[in-house]
This record gives sequence, C-alpha cells and structure tokens, in this order.
Amino acid sequence: MSFLRPNYNKPGRGVEKDEPQGSAFVRYFKLYFRNFSKMLGYGVIYAIVLLPLACVAAYVVFSVNPEGVTKYIQTILDGMNSLVAETDKFFIPGSWLYVLLSIVSVVPTWVLLPLAAISAICIGPLNCGIVYCMRNHAREEHAWFSDLFTRAWRNKWQGLAFGILDQAICLSLIIYLVSPGTLGMPDWAFTYCRILCVAAFVIYMIMRWYIYQMIVTFNLGFRGLMKNAWMFVILGFGRNVAVAFGSLALMALVLVLPMYDMRVMAFSMLFVLLFFWSMLMFMAGFGTYPVMHRYLVAPALEEQRKAEIKRRKAAGEPLDDLEDAAASEDGEKKTDADEESSENDSILDDDD
Repeated sequence: MSFLRPNYNKPGRGVEKDEPQGSAFVRYFKLYFRNFSKMLGYGVIYAIVLLPLACVAAYVVFSVNPEGVTKYIQTILDGMNSLVAETDKFFIPGSWLYVLLSIVSVVPTWVLLPLAAISAICIGPLNCGIVYCMRNHAREEHAWFSDLFTRAWRNKWQGLAFGILDQAICLSLIIYLVSPGTLGMPDWAFTYCRILCVAAFVIYMIMRWYIYQMIVTFNLGFRGLMKNAWMFVILGFGRNVAVAFGSLALMALVLVLPMYDMRVMAFSMLFVLLFFWSMLMFMAGFGTYPVMHRYLVAPALEEQRKAEIKRRKAAGEPLDDLEDAAASEDGEKKTDADEESSENDSILDDDD
C-alpha cells in the first residue's frame, strides 16, 4: 500500500526552507499526515493495549451501579430496535459501555484479568514511548517507530509509577460519578468529594500532558515532575484550554455522537482503533510542548551551554562550535561535542 510508504525520492518542489507554516490548526494536520504511517501504528498499538483496561472500567461501572446501567442499556437497545424496524438494517448499539460489557460477557475471566494486569503494567511505559515520538514529530524532528519501544523501556519505572497513578485517579472518578448512593457519607460530604474528585481529575489530566513529556526529556524525580506540571497548568493556560477543547471535540465525535445516531457506531469503532488515540496524543504534544520548551528546555540548554563555555575556557579549548550553536535558530539541538561533555546530573535527558 503505497500511501503507507511515502516515496521521498520522487521529483518535486519539496519543502522550502522559508515556506509559510500556516495556522496551528493547519500545521497540526500537516505534521500528522506527514508521519501518517507511524501515527497509524501508534494508534493501533495504544488501542489494543488499552482495550482490556477499558473493559475492566466498564465492568466497574456496572458493578457500582448495576440498576442504572441496566436501564441505560435497555434504553439504547430500544432505540436500536426502533431504528432496525424503520430501516430493515442491522446496526451496532451506539454505546461504548454496551460494546465493552459485551466483550466482558464473552471473554472468559481467566483470560480478561491477566490481559488487564498486563495492560495496567504496560500502559504507563507505553505512554512514555508514544509521547517521545509525538514530541519529536511536534518539533519536526525524526523519530524511528522503534523509539516507541526503546523509550518505553528506558523510562519504564517512572512510566509504571505514573501509569498506576493515572488508573487510580480514573478509578476514583468512575466510582464517584456513577455511584447511586453516597458511599456511607453524609450527602453534603459526598457532594463535596464528588466535586473535588472531578476537579482533581481535570487538573491532573492537564498535568499529565506535561508529565510524560518531561519524563522523556529531563532527568527529574517525582516531586520535580509534579511541581513543574502544576506550574504548566497555569503558565500554559491558553494552550491548555485550546488543547482541552480540541480533545473534547474529538472525544465527542467518537464517544457521544454514536449515542444520537447509531449508524455511525461502526465508523467510530474503526476510527478509535486506527486514529483516535494518535490524534489525541499528538494534539496534546503539539499544543503543549512550546510551553515546556519556553520555560524548561530553553533555560536548561542555556545553562548547559554556559557551563560548557566555562569548562572549555578553563581547559583552554576552542569555543567556536558553541558560539555557532548559540547564534543558530535551532538552539535546541546539541552538537556532538555538547553531548559528549554533558554531565551525568544534567537536568536534560542524555539524548535531548
């Protein structure tokens, strides 16, 4: 399939150095489709790894509120039967909860639970691998598809820790949102906890856009990652809002729209399998990386350059390459000499 393997040797105008970049909306899709085959791979892998966890989440929803879920599904099925009777065609029920619970009812528990455990362990490191590739695509640098796996392994421990934190926060949100009762608390206390849980979820979802980028870009501990991510929630407010609206629009397209028109459910399932996750994660990286670059990457590189100048002056070594790098527009890329002389305790990752 030639569209998955673009031929960069074909004659043509190519990309001009000073070619206008266009709006952020245009650049997003231009970069996405420039790396289309890789994006397709990222999306499929992420969807497959996430599927067992999504099935478990659907089962938790049913376990917490079986009566409410049963009524909801019955309403969905009634709507589907009416549509089938009108058109004399078969349609997939327009509910992701119904689809996931159907998978849970068909797949044996002894198969689903081990798969869910593997997914729970792998999802955090996989986030690191994909975010590394998305970050490179966003700043128009090359990334091998294999970087997804090498970076996932390289950042496995921090990825595992934040992957578990992601799941814990999502689980608490599910319980507070779908619980039919007050979990043994007074009404006012449960309402307060529910609002607090939703607020914490929203803030953390914005923070994690930066957390995984910092994991693959810097040598920072848990405290540093959380502190900086919280600062970026405020410093990148405008971009965060734009990415949030774009993400909500994309989620509404595939999650909410099928509830109103079941005829698009098959398309939504295919879209989620192939494109949804890569588009969502690239949107986050594309929209938020400039904030991290401005407040962390650029200052860190400048400090690193000053330290290298000081070291070379003390050693009597030439400074020509560092002065050229400082004058270059692409100040984010380091020379080979810079990489060789980087100290082990540098805030930047060795390759970044």
